[in-house]
Amino acid sequence: MDKNMKSLIYLNELRAGSGEVGEALLAKFLLAFLQAENKPEYIICVNEAVRLSTERGRVGYAALKELEHAGLKVLSCGTCLEAYKLTDKLSIGVISNAVEIANLLSSHKQITL
Repeated sequence: MDKNMKSLIYLNELRAGSGEVGEALLAKFLLAFLQAENKPEYIICVNEAVRLSTERGRVGYAALKELEHAGLKVLSCGTCLEAYKLTDKLSIGVISNAVEIANLLSSHKQITL
């Protein structure tokens, strides 16, 4: 990847792949970005993935918190938070909207897990 190209992690689910190890695997991949040479600028959580930024019991919660602490910007879809009744539980990052997410998706290389 071009070192100057901005990137983001796009999370749509609570797991990487399928099966029982999927949630733990996602957490491991997220933590690996702490040591990556070219860190992404944003992590965007949509659909079920908003649970990672709201539910402390999720395996990936701590990894997401560490990435935020390392300077990555974490955005959670406001419509998704509302649909799951989690808006008031957001504890990592900020609430975003479709326009902001669309702008970021169109201007950054996307990493999906």
